[in-house]
Amino acid sequence: MSKPVRRLPEVQTGVVRLSVILVLLILALSLGTCGCSQQEENEASVDTARPAEDEGKPSVSVPEPDLDEATQDHIFDAKAVKVGDKVLGMEIVDLSVNDIDEDNYSVRVKFSGQATVSGTYTHEKEDEEMLGCKIRFEVDAESEACLPREKTDKRVLWFVFTNHDEAEELLGPPGSSGKATVVIDEYGINCTFSCEYNTAKLVRVIER
Repeated sequence: MSKPVRRLPEVQTGVVRLSVILVLLILALSLGTCGCSQQEENEASVDTARPAEDEGKPSVSVPEPDLDEATQDHIFDAKAVKVGDKVLGMEIVDLSVNDIDEDNYSVRVKFSGQATVSGTYTHEKEDEEMLGCKIRFEVDAESEACLPREKTDKRVLWFVFTNHDEAEELLGPPGSSGKATVVIDEYGINCTFSCEYNTAKLVRVIER
């Protein structure tokens, strides 16, 4: 005769099931944590390896703009231009270049076109030896780039007004001098090895 099957109480069965569930949860959490740790280690190893890949590559340098070249639009080569060319929007209407020796040459250039410059005017007195009664205008450093300059011309930038009477009415009699901002036209460069000077026609006085 078979023995009767002994059944566990329902409370004990529930405890066993709960224990099994807890064990499974613990295992799942531990596996997830290990997976994350492994992934982080892999990412860290990749990040660490990246600089090593770039070490062998040559560095690329980006050239900076040459500021000097960008501000030299007023400089021109008299041997490389011709009548009809423009410098700063001023047209060359007359041009003469004469070689003196292998390294030196004289230049005469006449421009058509207006320019505004600031500087100091001086109406020379009659007894001044070279510029007696002439009105000359020395251009401020800030305005030098407003006028064309031949590349070999290293002189202080000044010119004499060709329309003397009009200039005298606007700037004053002999002995007058002062600061002014003026508009000029017909600018002429006379860069020779003599006592010649640059010239310009006074159009109007903006400020004095």
